[in-house]
Amino acid sequence: MSGKIIGCVMVLAVLVAIWLMCGQYGLIPGLDFGCGQYYYTDIPDWQKYFSVKGVVDNCPRWVYFVLFFLWGYAMYRLWRWIDKRP
Repeated sequence: MSGKIIGCVMVLAVLVAIWLMCGQYGLIPGLDFGCGQYYYTDIPDWQKYFSVKGVVDNCPRWVYFVLFFLWGYAMYRLWRWIDKRP
């Protein structure tokens, strides 16, 4: 019974979110920011901090993937160890 209630609430939440987005409710007239632009507009000279010019990547991409999976495996082992503790 509670699963049906949770499902109905989730469906209702998605429908309300779609209705709010389609109606463009909550927008402030005159503040038409592009995608993500509002994060940088209050930082003076933000281009100099977020520019990728001059960034040289000396490490092969496969190293990043290996490190990512090793980190994931280490965290998995840590959580398994934590779960087994009394």
